Amino acid sequence: MANRLSNKIAVITGGASGIGEGMVRRFAAEGARVIVADVDVAAGSRVATECNAQFIELDVSAEGQWQSLETTIRADYGRLDILVNNAGVVSNLNIAEVDLAAWQRLMAINLTGVMLGCRMAVNVMRDNPDPAGGSIINTASSTSYLAIPDVAYTTSKAGVVGLTKSVAVHCANEGLNIRCNSVHPGAT
Repeated sequence: MANRLSNKIAVITGGASGIGEGMVRRFAAEGARVIVADVDVAAGSRVATECNAQFIELDVSAEGQWQSLETTIRADYGRLDILVNNAGVVSNLNIAEVDLAAWQRLMAINLTGVMLGCRMAVNVMRDNPDPAGGSIINTASSTSYLAIPDVAYTTSKAGVVGLTKSVAVHCANEGLNIRCNSVHPGAT
């Protein structure tokens, strides 16, 4: 099937490599107008060019950068149909090894970044010019349910599950036609 996402505006964080790059390629092949958002400028620009997408440098843990992205989306597209919160990092540190700085960095990217993205998406999607609403997709992990020794990663991905449920309930309670779901890939 082609064009299932025809003319949809989609932002994919962490779109410069891995699962995110795969999503960018598939969304573009399905007709979406994709914004690749990543801290890796070289790889993100390459993927965007190859997929006829737009690249925007985005540190998901930086609130001001999300605000800039929202301004760009509103000015350039006038709507947002899909946000994929995919950016994430691992620490490979267990509870005996993890230090506070490593913990806080990972939480800032893997959990706070997802919250900031969800907040931005809800703000834009509620103003979409038609009742189409929108879809927020948060990349959690199989470790959301089956823990691994990487304590910060496991905790952050379990947090993504709770955050996703909270956003979905908020949107339902407000009568917004905005879905919020999580996906749970295994190791890649």
